[in-house]
Formats: sequence, structure tokens, C-alpha cells
Amino acid sequence: MTTAVCVGGLIAIGLWFLLLRILRDTVFAQDRELAWQMCSLAILYSSATLVGSGLLTGRRLAVAANPHLKLFRDLDLPLSHVALRYGVLPAGVAAAPLPVATLVFLLVFGPDDPNTAARYAWILPLALCASAAACFTAAWCAIRVPRRASVTWLRAEACAVVGFLLGVATTGTMRAGISWPGLPPLAIPVLATASLVATVALIVGTLVCLRSARYSSLLLPNRERRSPQRPTGSGLSTAFLADLTASPHGTLASMY
Repeated sequence: MTTAVCVGGLIAIGLWFLLLRILRDTVFAQDRELAWQMCSLAILYSSATLVGSGLLTGRRLAVAANPHLKLFRDLDLPLSHVALRYGVLPAGVAAAPLPVATLVFLLVFGPDDPNTAARYAWILPLALCASAAACFTAAWCAIRVPRRASVTWLRAEACAVVGFLLGVATTGTMRAGISWPGLPPLAIPVLATASLVATVALIVGTLVCLRSARYSSLLLPNRERRSPQRPTGSGLSTAFLADLTASPHGTLASMY
């Protein structure tokens, strides 16, 4: 499967390269700025889609709501490995085409116009940051209790804000591109550097989430609020029996 994915990826990269070469010499031969504007907008919208799909769709439940979590626990498979296999790796594979396609675009259109390429130098760091954010979102959702409700006021407001910002970016880009007259000269390098720093931080956050993954945070039921009275021995015995009957064989601790 890995070989098939790699071969398919190489074929897709080659076809994308040929398509961009054809578009560069035909459609965008007289207006290269339009190609850069469309590429920047595509990256912005794709980044929002990648992160939003990890937070709002069923992809966030790939690990936390996996029906085989108890089996993985009984087989002594670390939850970090399960989260990596079913959460982070699929998210990384789904997000990988964005920075790769951006890099191919820069290789095709960049050498012809170095000045324009310098003004759009932020698109590749932003694509890398979006891919790292998708992986971090998958790892973050994999270690928390699954919540199937996807529509909340907070998420609706976040979607409205993101949509508004995308609309503003679309309007500004199509009117004057990135090289606005009032834009400071250091704005592009600062934006690119901030995106790279955020990418490193998201990668570190993904590793931290994987290291802190524990089955207890997902499989054990939520604890009831403690009453003022001291817990009795029946609480421990109840928890023991519930843990023993949680799976056909129980956990290692319950068996002993």
C-alpha cells in the first residue's frame, strides 16, 4: 500500500507539473499575476478546509470513537501508536498534497518572475503550517473524549469569522494582489517566518499529544461529582467489576 501511494503520488506530481507548464505558456502567458493570485487564494481556502474538516467532521472521531479501542488496550498496544496510525497519518496524507502542489507551482512560475515570487513567499510556509495544523488537530482530538455534536454556537461563530476573513482576503487579493501600496516591506518576511515558527510549534504539539495519549481518558466513564461524604468500599468494588466486564477478557489489572 505504501508503494502504491508513493507511485501514485509521483504520477500526480508529474501530471500537476505538466498541467502548470501548459497553463503558464497558454492561459497565463500574458497575466502571470492572476496565476499567483489564484494560487494564493487556493492555498487559503484549502488551509481552512483542512483544519475545519479535522475539527467539524467525523474525521475527529477516528480514534476517540474507534470501536476497537478496548481490543487495542487488551493487546497492550499503546494509544499513541493507535492515534498515530488512525489519526495523524491519515491527516498527514490528506494534507500532504497542499505543500507539495505549492512547491511545484513555485518551481514552475517562480523562476520566470523572481520579484513576484518574493512577494508571494508566504504561500509555501502557510501551506506547511496548514498541514502541520491538520496533524495537530488529529492528535488533539485523538486523546479527548469523543463528542459527536458538531454544531455549537462557538463553532458556528468560528466558521463565520473564518468565512469573513476569507472573503476579505479574496477581495483584497483580486483587487490589488499582495503588493498593496501601504503594505510594509517587512510584512512578507515576518508572515513567512511566523508561519514557519507556527509549523514547528504544531509539530511539537503533535508529538506532545501523542506522548500523553492514555486509554483511561477515553475508556473510563466520567467520574461523578464527589459528594461531601467519604467514598465507601463499594465504589472501589463497583469500579473493579465494571472494569472487569468492560471487555471479554478484562484488563490486565482486573485479571490480577
